Amino acid sequence: MSPARLMARWLRVTSITRARNACRFVPTREASTFSQVKAPRAFWTSGRVILFTAFTASLTYVYGVSDARNHSPIFSALQARTPRYGKKADMEKAISELRADLGEESVSTDDEDLQLHGYSEWSSINIDQLPVAVAYPRTTEEVSKIAKVCHKYKMPMVPYSGGSSLEANFSAPYGGMSIDFSHMDQIIALNEDDMDVVVQPSVPWMSLNAQIKHSGLFFPVDPGPSARIGGMVGTSCR
Repeated sequence: MSPARLMARWLRVTSITRARNACRFVPTREASTFSQVKAPRAFWTSGRVILFTAFTASLTYVYGVSDARNHSPIFSALQARTPRYGKKADMEKAISELRADLGEESVSTDDEDLQLHGYSEWSSINIDQLPVAVAYPRTTEEVSKIAKVCHKYKMPMVPYSGGSSLEANFSAPYGGMSIDFSHMDQIIALNEDDMDVVVQPSVPWMSLNAQIKHSGLFFPVDPGPSARIGGMVGTSCR
């Protein structure tokens, strides 16, 4: 082979080799190091922030309540006013005194009466405790006497009108005196110009509307057909 042809072949091989080397990817140390480096993970993620905030708020609340109970005059006053009711012997004295003042029939300790005034089949809540006695006042003056005697002997008072509560509003968790207003069911006065009416606690709201119909006025609240004004006022019925 002539020297010219050998030189041309050598140049051709050299060019091809250089071209292949130029196209070949050779990972450098720097490149491999960069690919292995990961971004540092942030410590305060959204979940940790929420947990820390909730923990701090709870700790602050507990400390605040504890400190308030130890130093606040309001908490001290509430603790000082915790009611202390009389014992069974005290309540028996109250019953005897009321019977002497108002008559034997004015206060009942019959088991059926106690059950009727302390338990309801349609109530969503019932407790084991029943009232000790049931009083049946007929006038405001008798109600006043009952209140004075109960206060004297530290006897709880539980008003009772229609007995239609679904939330055990007439229950007697500390025993005491159930005051049944069934004999006080009269309309005292109707003031048409002022659009108000004075009634006794055991007036049914349906009877009230029937009796004041002629005036063009009516009582719009309707918690149930057996409800009475006393219970509706006592439970803030609207």
